[in-house]
Amino acid sequence: MLKLSLPFTSRCRQILFLLLVLQLLPCPSSLLHASPADTGGEQEETSAAEEEPEPQDESGEVDPDLEKLPSTFQRMNDKAEAFFKVWPVPIVYYGSETGTVLGLAKFNLFQLSKKDEISPPSKLEGIVTFSSEGQMALAGAATLNFAEDIWMYRGGFLYQDFPEYFFGIGNDVSVSDKEDLTLTNLTLDNQLLRRVGKHLYFGGVYNFHDYFEIEKEEGSALDREEITGRDGGISSGVGLTLIHDSRDNRYNASEGHFLHLSATTYKDFIGSDFEYDDYSLDARTYFVPWKDHILAFQFYTGLQHGDVPFYSLNKLGGQKRMRGWYEGALRDKAIIDAQVEYRMPIWLVFGVTGFVGAGRVAEDYSAMSFDDIHLSYGFGLRIMLDSENQTNLRIDFGFGPDYGEDDSPVRAFYINFAEAF
Repeated sequence: MLKLSLPFTSRCRQILFLLLVLQLLPCPSSLLHASPADTGGEQEETSAAEEEPEPQDESGEVDPDLEKLPSTFQRMNDKAEAFFKVWPVPIVYYGSETGTVLGLAKFNLFQLSKKDEISPPSKLEGIVTFSSEGQMALAGAATLNFAEDIWMYRGGFLYQDFPEYFFGIGNDVSVSDKEDLTLTNLTLDNQLLRRVGKHLYFGGVYNFHDYFEIEKEEGSALDREEITGRDGGISSGVGLTLIHDSRDNRYNASEGHFLHLSATTYKDFIGSDFEYDDYSLDARTYFVPWKDHILAFQFYTGLQHGDVPFYSLNKLGGQKRMRGWYEGALRDKAIIDAQVEYRMPIWLVFGVTGFVGAGRVAEDYSAMSFDDIHLSYGFGLRIMLDSENQTNLRIDFGFGPDYGEDDSPVRAFYINFAEAF
């Protein structure tokens, strides 16, 4: 999933104008999962002897939210939603390592074929950014469901010439060892799966990651030490993947389960400069404790064997798991993390969430223990941006206990489309 994540640190003071927050107000419905109310566009004029019917929900009962909502507001919401289904969202922020960053972001859910009433909606998303320091990033991702849900394609690409931080390898790195890097790379990730049973999909994987250039500080650990991948290189891998997906909505689930298993091998004979194996498991489940409130759980683990470049190691943190932690601050060949999130509506198209997570990395599973487990917690705002597919704009604030000897703050701010998991 594409992201715009901005760490709250003294090195990155940001100004973010997200016009979508103020303008994306679609037709009201229960925010997180209820079916959208049928507004039907503009109302025809009624005669003096004919009273307008009271707004009702699907059960036939009067919906108090719809009853209070002016029809002019409904029409404005309809127009705003239609506008942003076509036009991208402008983004602006400032960082000390990037200067002023300008960009555009786009997200759409749609049916590949109007004749296909079985396949879930497909997804396309993209983001492009340019900085005043001459840096740029271009990324896209897609989930395509077609042929009456027989086939599924999941893929993404990224080209960037952009800075990031490297803290070292392991679960107990020092914040004082933070290094500034600039990575120039192209990554292509592809999965094609076929449905082989009820809710069950099986297929193949091909990943291509080419790190053309890595600019590092003179005298830094990457400059001094023989760390795998310090001069860049190509990782080319093939593998197998299995997905079980019984969620009621793949982009905003309230019930069901999701399980994703993947095994990929990177070898010299398929063009890889590094030889290693990569395994991962992602398990999620969702419950409705009471009307329109959702409890979501996720467990994730990954394991790698072989000559893994530092930029491909399993990373803790980011905009999906262990929110609040800088993605890659902690990295190693093995990772385990878990999180729980509570989602609830508050008013019309608005909702809130709260989440807690825990995790750690290690050289392998034998080195894992309950010692030095790191915590993540936070809250978020949700704004319904696609009433037809019940998809939200996600704004999250993630935190963690202060880290390291100098009690460095752990916190970050994320804006994205659809739920984290």
